[in-house]
Amino acid sequence: MPVTYQSSIGSNLSISFGNPDAGTPLDWVAQTYDTQAGMGDIAAQSGGSTAVVAVVDATAFGTNTLAQVSGSLSIANETGATTTQVDIDAFAAAQSQGDFVLTSTSIDVAYYGGGGTYLSISQASTHDELDAGTSTSTSYNGISLVVINLTGEYGGSVTTPNPVVAPPDYLQPDGQPDAPSCGCDPDGETSLTLDGNLASFDIAANAFGDNTGADLVVDAFALEDSMSAVIVMVDLQIY
Repeated sequence: MPVTYQSSIGSNLSISFGNPDAGTPLDWVAQTYDTQAGMGDIAAQSGGSTAVVAVVDATAFGTNTLAQVSGSLSIANETGATTTQVDIDAFAAAQSQGDFVLTSTSIDVAYYGGGGTYLSISQASTHDELDAGTSTSTSYNGISLVVINLTGEYGGSVTTPNPVVAPPDYLQPDGQPDAPSCGCDPDGETSLTLDGNLASFDIAANAFGDNTGADLVVDAFALEDSMSAVIVMVDLQIY
């Protein structure tokens, strides 16, 4: 039987400010933060193959948008051990003056067919803000997964369905390096400025050893004054 350990931590914050009697909408800030960690052993089964599959999405709607996916995935078939490593970040941001904004990110990673010991860490954060008529929205997901199989046998499964690594430094609030990614400074003012629409990706997918395969599909799309989106699909296998 697999032996697992899981831990999680999260927070939610919502702040409104301004003068209710001024006859204008209140400015507001809302953000969420969640981190999950898990570790344990995966029961092995004889025969079959070992694989890791990942589907990543970053989407932003608004006048000025950014969608980006970065990271690396690898699987290696070495003498006496099979190792799998995943490190992925997905970030989306949107900013508009008096218009609709929406951001969304997701990461699904599944490891199957191989036994071993795994460690996974995932992180997700969102930040939505209205300040002086400018709407800003950001969404971040990240995941890190390591699986080591020292038995040489294959089988079993573990799935990390949702976000894993700390958010990029430029998303951290000034003076609060350990705070969740939110795109704001300690005073609640937006530090993120977007100009235009951009969809970018930087992904490495590698399979090392005999009888291996690597498939990578990326779809990046940007529409002026409307949206940015990146979808990544990766399939690494040892046959």
